[in-house]
Amino acid sequence: GNKKSSDAIYQEDITIFVIDGVTSEVTEKTLDLNGGYGSTLFLGDSMNLRKVVEGMIETAQGAGKLILNRENIDIKEKGDVSNIVTSMDVKSQEYILARLTKLLPEAKVIAEESNNNEFDNGYVWCVDPIDGTTNYAYDTKMSCISIALLNEGKGYIGVIYNPYSDETFVGVKG
Repeated sequence: GNKKSSDAIYQEDITIFVIDGVTSEVTEKTLDLNGGYGSTLFLGDSMNLRKVVEGMIETAQGAGKLILNRENIDIKEKGDVSNIVTSMDVKSQEYILARLTKLLPEAKVIAEESNNNEFDNGYVWCVDPIDGTTNYAYDTKMSCISIALLNEGKGYIGVIYNPYSDETFVGVKG
């Protein structure tokens, strides 16, 4: 419909892009959040695709709203002068990880502002709390929130939220 992306999780369905693991063909499909494709269990009996996708969307959008508050932003170098981190990177990451670890507690985490980025097989959250930190620091409004879920070392679900245009992009490996 004509609803904004922030309303996507309340619609009957959302459009996603499914990537075929064999041919890498990308097809547009409708993810029925009330059953169908979205009800396929993939993490045992307690977790389904619908819950994970909804949780990832809600988390990315919440973090996006958080970073729009630009009061008292501290900027620090992280290694060299071209690699920076803002206080909002840290706040956004804390917000995201608090929610993702509740959504899928057994998953490991790779996050840009963390030192622990080692993982093995299984589920792994990959988080960039502000993708485009330099743009964010200069307030060019060209940054986003990026969250992915890997399974056995391969991309499984990805959500990107642009808080400036209020657009959400979702990809699911088919």
